[in-house]
Parts: sequence; C-alpha cells; structure tokens
Amino acid sequence: MLINENRLSPRDPKHRAFLQDEMEKFLFGGGAQKPAGYVPPQA
Repeated sequence: MLINENRLSPRDPKHRAFLQDEMEKFLFGGGAQKPAGYVPPQA
C-alpha cells in the first residue's frame, strides 16, 4: 500500500530505507504510517 500510494520505487535506496523502517514499525513496534487519506474498510 505504501509503495503504490506514495509512488515509491523499490530501486531507490531512500525509498527502500523508508519502507524497511515502516516495515519494522508495523511488525515489531506499532506506529507505522498510513497513506494520507486512508480510510479503513467498514466491517
């Protein structure tokens, strides 16, 4: 989701560093960023 919404390139070292940081936050610590304007689906 972050790659598509933020138009990130997996080839760019800065983008990879950002994605790795967000992945670690999501998996281990919480507080990962969500894309601007993200609305979770209704259950």
